[in-house]
Amino acid sequence: MIEQKRCPITYEPVKTSTYSSSGLSRLGDNLQTLKAVPMHLEDIKQNSETILKGFPSGVHARFDKNSGGFAPLEKGGFMLVPGTKYAKEAENRDLTLKLARISGISVPFHGLVKCLCGNYAMFMELPRSKGRSAFVVPRIKGRIRNTFGKVASEAMNLCSHREADRMKLLRSTVFRFLTGDPIPGELLLESDSTGIYLANRADYINQKVYKPDARDSRLKLNGKKRNLGNEDLFEYFACELLGMDENALAAAVNEFRFALIGWGHIIGSSFLLDEQKQVYRDIVTRRLAALEIDAVDTKNIDK
Repeated sequence: MIEQKRCPITYEPVKTSTYSSSGLSRLGDNLQTLKAVPMHLEDIKQNSETILKGFPSGVHARFDKNSGGFAPLEKGGFMLVPGTKYAKEAENRDLTLKLARISGISVPFHGLVKCLCGNYAMFMELPRSKGRSAFVVPRIKGRIRNTFGKVASEAMNLCSHREADRMKLLRSTVFRFLTGDPIPGELLLESDSTGIYLANRADYINQKVYKPDARDSRLKLNGKKRNLGNEDLFEYFACELLGMDENALAAAVNEFRFALIGWGHIIGSSFLLDEQKQVYRDIVTRRLAALEIDAVDTKNIDK
């Protein structure tokens, strides 16, 4: 069976071209194709740095509409995130960000683009930061918190819109757990004229695909870093710590149930290796069982 070609930006089926018209239109009007990045993947990796907290390491890039390609190492509103030929980290990040988006998590415009070596890097639009300032919990004011519960409590106490931010925090925390991405040891906050709020992040990746023994959380959550489940994330974190009532928690869980309908199709359409796709599905299925979320089997969704 011949595998159908798909656009590296949108995962839409394509017949002859590499990129779909809808994917190209996000980069520029009347764009017909997207040129390969004039760097090898290894060169991008060697030049990578932390550009923005909560984002993966990469290099600055400017999109040149005249040439129809990215100019790496030039500041211009984008970044290029490297991967490796066999581990497919860029493809993993791109897939995980797409799953985050349909799960109600705000992520920047992103996609895959080929490099000179023929392998993919991920491009990502950088957020505009004018008028905003960012800071990290637990390092604010020199205080250190040694459990994720304490970090979350500190962050929520600082947020101006706690109702919205606690739902945002629960959504991103459960999403990381479901996709095999360790819950981070710090939370990012931003402030502007409207107040202080939980910052959006774009550093999602399924690490369990490469490291089956990776911890579920970098800091202890309900006294542990591994084998988290319904009691830890819902009963303790959501209800006891964040103070969510049964109706709010039920609404959050139903959001995930609805979003999961599309996960299987997106995983299957991704640019991971076939064996990696299966590992990814298996991780999600096991995590759903741990959270006691009765969702359809991700392997058969939309097939």
